[in-house]
Parts: sequence; C-alpha cells; structure tokens
Amino acid sequence: MTESARAVRERQDSDLPVLAAVLERVYAHDGYMVEGIADPLAWLAHP
Repeated sequence: MTESARAVRERQDSDLPVLAAVLERVYAHDGYMVEGIADPLAWLAHP
C-alpha cells in the first residue's frame, strides 16, 4: 500500500465560490444540507 501525504490548510476567501458550488451540487443530488442553500456564499463566509 502506498501512503500519500495530505496537507490541511485554513480556508481562504478565494475558496468560497468553489465550496458554494459543491454545497449546491450536494443539495441538488440528495437534498442534504438545508441550511445555507438559499445563500451559500453568505452561509459559508459566516464564522
């Protein structure tokens, strides 16, 4: 088995559009994550 290294970093503001798109795709697929779907960018940006 080959191990691969993973790096974890803090989320950047530039990540938000992609994360919002992922949230919308997951919701469209299975209805999960009811909170935040009305305004995903604002929901994700909230601390």
